[in-house]
Amino acid sequence: MTTIQIDNASLHSSMGGQLIPVWERKRGVLTHPFKVLLLAFQIRRERRQLLGLTDQALADVGLTRAAATIEAARDFFDIPEGRKVAMYL
Repeated sequence: MTTIQIDNASLHSSMGGQLIPVWERKRGVLTHPFKVLLLAFQIRRERRQLLGLTDQALADVGLTRAAATIEAARDFFDIPEGRKVAMYL
């Protein structure tokens, strides 16, 4: 690990001394606020689309109307952990 001193702040890099933005340091984990916001909007859109499905379509994916309603009512930033890791941009 390389440590570079810049204005009394230490920046650590595991890539041969290159400076790496903080949102790219943890591969596979969503850490940049803009990426979190984009993911939250995508999940909100998916949750709203659940409400538009017929009962038969919901049954095809293993959901009931009640489960779809509960999922659609979740908070905007209630992002499942698995989605945060999988959505690394």
